[in-house]
Amino acid sequence: MDNEEDFNLGGPSNEDDDSDGWDEMEVSGEQTMCLFCPLQFHTIAVALDHCRSVHNFDLLFIKK
Repeated sequence: MDNEEDFNLGGPSNEDDDSDGWDEMEVSGEQTMCLFCPLQFHTIAVALDHCRSVHNFDLLFIKK
């Protein structure tokens, strides 16, 4: 991975876009698993809040 474009967490990057890009992922109806423990959540937003508050891991901050 020599190129910054090879590693992209959220699709095309747009610095001026204020949306977080995760909303379109909420339509599947499948549960989202925590990255660090066996808990599952009904939405990605709740899983991300859990990871931020319990595991001190902020994926959205890293994404930006």
